[in-house]
Order: sequence, then structure tokens, then C-alpha cells
Amino acid sequence: MANPDELTAALTGAHGVRCVVDKVRELYLWHNVRIHLDAVVDLGAYLEFEAVLDRNDSEALGQQQVDQLLHQFAIEQSDLVSGCY
Repeated sequence: MANPDELTAALTGAHGVRCVVDKVRELYLWHNVRIHLDAVVDLGAYLEFEAVLDRNDSEALGQQQVDQLLHQFAIEQSDLVSGCY
């Protein structure tokens, strides 16, 4: 694995720095869905579901799993944020 400081220096040298996101992340796994709980400095708390599919999984399966989690966590469509923080 690459040294994080060396990787940061290489990427900064090649592309510069547009912003720095300061956060703490807790990561959970439910089947093949990653559940990210993020506390982002100056922005607040975020919850993200990331369905990780292999070539044998359909996109519909991933969407069904995420929809099930949205229901379980009582998250409404109006609660969703598009884009990134």
C-alpha cells in the first residue's frame, strides 16, 4: 500500500487542492451494501448507502436493497441530498 503522505504529495503536485473535507466515518456492512455514517466538520451528519455489485448482480438488486434500507431507516425521498458534500 502506498504511503498516504507520498500519495497526497503526488496528487497535489499533479492536480492541486480544491478543498479539504474533514470528517469522521463509521462504516457498516449489510449484505453487499456499505452504510456510511459521516460527521463532517461545518456541514453536519450524513448517512449514505452504497450498494457494491459484482458482475453477477443486477442494478435492480442493488436498488431494491437500498430501498429496503431507506424504508427501515424511515428516510423519505424529500430527505435525500443529491451530489456530494
